[in-house]
Parts: sequence; structure tokens; C-alpha cells
Amino acid sequence: MAKILFIQEDEWPKLGIMYLAGTLKKHGHEVDLVITSEFEKIQPCIRSFQPDVVGFSIMTGDHHWGLKVAQKIKAEFDVTILFGGPHATFFPEFIREECVDALIRGDGEKACLDFMDCIEGKQELSQIKNLWYKLGEEVFRNEMGELEDINSIPFPDRSVYQKYKDRMDFSVQYMLTTRGCPYKCTFCFEEELHNIYQGLGQYVRVRSPENIFAEIRESIAQGGSFTHIMFTDDVFGINKVWLYDFLEKYKQ
Repeated sequence: MAKILFIQEDEWPKLGIMYLAGTLKKHGHEVDLVITSEFEKIQPCIRSFQPDVVGFSIMTGDHHWGLKVAQKIKAEFDVTILFGGPHATFFPEFIREECVDALIRGDGEKACLDFMDCIEGKQELSQIKNLWYKLGEEVFRNEMGELEDINSIPFPDRSVYQKYKDRMDFSVQYMLTTRGCPYKCTFCFEEELHNIYQGLGQYVRVRSPENIFAEIRESIAQGGSFTHIMFTDDVFGINKVWLYDFLEKYKQ
């Protein structure tokens, strides 16, 4: 198995990281997380966990902090630095930054799993969809992969945030019922993401009510202390037939 340490600055449970953790743990990889803005607090976590990969999930704006931390990590530790999230997706030439070894564009679950499998087996990375990576000074830009059925993606692993339960509010559980939006508003990122995935499958994907309820029940069984659920879809209930079916079953 390979090890990945995710680092984030803000005290906020990120669904992207939780989805990656759920997929990676299901396939035997080890995952840990540290939340801090101070490099001095990151150093002992790297020394004790000894990750093969250090991962960042960043939005534009966060990337300045992420780069500074990654530069310091590279100067002290022999680890692979992986970036993902919106900034890596829309500005992939970010790969040219000296401290960035690889980045994932778009949906990250399968790409991150394939990447960790290759790190574990010391295999080459050319077949991993959605991945850009460097060998020496040369940049390799793998093609985007087909959009997945989101009912098949493992549930988010929320346990990665449990050690911060005294610093974070877990009364609200954040969930996604869909990925994607059919509209192309001029102020929004959706049109560009739609273009990135053009011809690669159904862009707007909706989970079945049963799949959503299974995630809720699993969270309760694992001791989740939430009292509310917030659906963070781009547009919740975009399919009205699905919505009314979901609402009736949810109430039951």
C-alpha cells in the first residue's frame, strides 16, 4: 500500500478530500490529514506518517499558500507533491511550478487511486486519465477520462476529520446528490468544465435516492453527530421527477 498525507489550511471538511479518502482506503492505501497554515506543524506529521505522496486540494487563491508549503516540503522531504481541485482543473499549466510533481483535473477518485497504485508499484503514469505529471523538466499531459457513474463511487470517508472534532462543527453533514449543471451562466465555471469533458459521457449525473440514503445510514452507524444535512449540489433537484421521488422517500 502507498501513503498519502493531505494538507489544508482552512478548518472546513472538504468533500473532495473525503471522497478521495473513501476510495483510497477501500483499496488498501493509507490516508492522513493535517489542517494548519504553519509549516512547523506539518513537519512532524510528515516525519511520523512518512507519506509517499503529499496532496493538496485547492481553489484559485489557495494555490499561493499551497505553493509556499509545497516548496518548503520539497526542500526538506523526499516525497511526491500532488495537486487537485478547481485550480488544478482550470489552470493545469500550474504543473510547471518547480515543486509540483503531478496534478489531477476534474473528478479525482479514479485518477488518484490509479496514481497511488502506480506509486506503490513504481509503475509509469502515462495511462492514468486526468493526470498531468513531470519527469525531470518534461511535462506529460494525459487525456481526460470518461465521466463515471457517481452511484459507483465509494462514500466519502469522514473519519479523516475526526481528530479535529474539537475545532470543527460537525452538526451539519455536507453531501452531494448530483455532479454537474446543464446551464452555462457567464459568471460560473460550469461552461468551462463542460468543455473540458466534452464528448466524455453524461455531464450532469444524479445519484439514486437509495444510494444517498445508504450514505446517510452509514454515517449514522459510524457515530455521526450531525443534526442537519446540507446538499451542496450546483443545482439541487435539477431533475424534477427525481426530486419529487427523492423528497417522498426522504420524508419516510
